[in-house]
Amino acid sequence: MAVIPPGSIAMTSRTFGTPPTRREFLARSSAVVAGLALTPYQRLFAVPLRSRQPIDSFAPPVLDAEALRQLARTAIDAAVHAGAEFADVRVSDRREYFPQFNGRLAFEFGCGVRVRVAGREAFAGSADSTPDGITRAAQSAVSMARALAAVSTPGLPLAPAPVVTGEWTAPIDIDPFTVAPDDHMFVGSGYTTLGRRHGADVTGGFFWRNETRVFASSEGSLITQHWTRCMPYFSAEFRHWRLYGIPTWLHIPAFMPCTGGFETVLGAERHDQFEAAVDEMAELAKYPVGLAEVGRKDVVLDGNALGALLGGTLIPSLSLGRVLGEEQNAGGTSFLSPPETVLGQTLFSPQLTLRVAQGMPYDGAMRWDDEGVATTPLTLVDRGAVVNYLGTRATLPVLATLPGRSKGATASPGTAFSPEVWTLPSSSPATFVAQANASGPSLAELVKTVKNGFVMRDAWIEGDQQGAGGALHPYMMFEVQNGKITRRVIQARIEFATKKMLHSIDGVGNARSVAPGYGYAGGGLPFSTYSYTVCAPAVLLKELNIVSNHVSVA
Repeated sequence: MAVIPPGSIAMTSRTFGTPPTRREFLARSSAVVAGLALTPYQRLFAVPLRSRQPIDSFAPPVLDAEALRQLARTAIDAAVHAGAEFADVRVSDRREYFPQFNGRLAFEFGCGVRVRVAGREAFAGSADSTPDGITRAAQSAVSMARALAAVSTPGLPLAPAPVVTGEWTAPIDIDPFTVAPDDHMFVGSGYTTLGRRHGADVTGGFFWRNETRVFASSEGSLITQHWTRCMPYFSAEFRHWRLYGIPTWLHIPAFMPCTGGFETVLGAERHDQFEAAVDEMAELAKYPVGLAEVGRKDVVLDGNALGALLGGTLIPSLSLGRVLGEEQNAGGTSFLSPPETVLGQTLFSPQLTLRVAQGMPYDGAMRWDDEGVATTPLTLVDRGAVVNYLGTRATLPVLATLPGRSKGATASPGTAFSPEVWTLPSSSPATFVAQANASGPSLAELVKTVKNGFVMRDAWIEGDQQGAGGALHPYMMFEVQNGKITRRVIQARIEFATKKMLHSIDGVGNARSVAPGYGYAGGGLPFSTYSYTVCAPAVLLKELNIVSNHVSVA
């Protein structure tokens, strides 16, 4: 393997010297790319903190694809033999590398078996990679389903799915596990020290996941998929903002979670985008700080903030499990019910379109979902109208029973996803996209349209269990007068009703304004939580309710 000579740059994983120049950064990145072309794929043990050898050369052995397929067959055979009328299984072996956490390398095996007995469904997961272990998981699921059959009514038949056999590998240029620890540390530290050079306390790095996952069903499907994912995490804080106890998070659009290899964190474009974002934060840090003027104001949300809003309200409310009341004692219910009165109705601004994103390079890209169904494009909200729900093979058949709907079978669009295979597949994929306006304004241009209002830069949300409303709390919020930012405001939030807020969208930014926001939800039996990314543009909303958190004491 071609390597970069030791000591060629004054930076190590333990000490931070002079940050690399742009030329040094790009030269080292290019050397990493060139040096990986002929790297052999090796599996051994433990990863040292510093080494010029690839991660693979220290990795313990993992199960190969054929071993995983055989375990999957064992689970299906065991479930059918125990009395299941239907069974499917997800089996996974994966490794995760955290360069910035002392080179932590984690390995995880898992399986999850779902069965049906007399129309009742049950699920069991396991971390035992032996045939006996996966057999016990299958038998346990069947025992639970049989017990449920004695106390509950059977569900509808599963939505039909074609029998599929095949294998898919996500296309990447550089496997991060063929990269040396030194190069992982160099690239991550290069970004953090770049931020520090511009006056920000930047922490974070890149988290890598490499996974082989097998799906099998008693219907005859047997699918193998391989993917590599990058999950970046960077936060930044300027010193004098600490006085107010408010962290200032740095989200770089170039580094949103994705399916891809080491190449996704290299190159001049990413370097420049990171530096531009830190420069922008440095300028925002110069504004004076004060309390917000409350009342109804126009507000610009950046892509991070809109993504958080959609991820905490609209997206979980589109889950059929919530809509049908099956999650009322777990994940919650939905303001988008009953479906017969919601589907096709324009409830939001015509400028809002929301889609599922399951192709490259989005996080969670796959050819088949975790029910063995081919992934297909799916629009959930089309120009303000709710046109589809998020469902699984177990919940989608309900749509065919609704008044005014055809009585035929409802096929799955392939959106079921298990972040961890030992949890039940949820109806939520890993990534959603809110459509940008191709000819729309930039974030800065949207701000210029505000006479008397605010711009919110990134946010977190607290909402009710229906997704019908809540409060949007900013990480950064600025007062805008006559199109110009005048000061940073603290101790303020937006209180909202979801329908009204999303109906008030009066302008949508262009593709350059898109940034990742994040959502979290949970549900199922057994209960599990999952997260997802929402890639969203900046938007202008009219007449939002600004409320102060400040409490004065007489």
